[in-house]
Amino acid sequence: IKGFFNGLAESVGSEYNFELIVVSPYPLLKEDEHLFEYENFKFIKDLGSPSRCLMVGSLLSNSKYFSWNSDDAQLLPDGLNKCIKIMDERDNEKDIMAIRYYEGPNFSGSELPLDWYRARFHADQRVLGVKNDWYLAPVAMFHTAWFKKIGGIKCSYEHANLNNHIACYKTQFLGGTMLFSPTPIMSCDQ
Repeated sequence: IKGFFNGLAESVGSEYNFELIVVSPYPLLKEDEHLFEYENFKFIKDLGSPSRCLMVGSLLSNSKYFSWNSDDAQLLPDGLNKCIKIMDERDNEKDIMAIRYYEGPNFSGSELPLDWYRARFHADQRVLGVKNDWYLAPVAMFHTAWFKKIGGIKCSYEHANLNNHIACYKTQFLGGTMLFSPTPIMSCDQ
């Protein structure tokens, strides 16, 4: 976790504060126990599904924005900083930032095309109620207050992605706008 904590600090940059809330069924490793010295670090042991863990983390968040990360991701320097600046400039609580990323074996992947984030690009999302101009985001950034106002994500599915998509659809249904991170923010190992 220490490596992720440091990567998060580099991605957010020095002009913004951040908090890292880890919700996990596994105990914190001895080598990471020093992170409790930081006020912006919280660790909660929870035996729930990834979706439930995401919701627990969101309820404990005191930040203006709330996001999550893939368990196989490495954040890129200044990536989240760029997203926060855009969200601050727009200052619309219903904005959602789709966190773009690279994905491939051993972090060697290429950038996913923007069309990949269009909901109906995916066969399993071509269902009644999902509009042609809606977008999804397996990883996103929300205004924390808005995320809580809409009830966060449903925990109907164990895997968080489908639940995340529903929160994005709900926001777009309610007039929100899906934004895209200006560059990929992280690299994921497939």
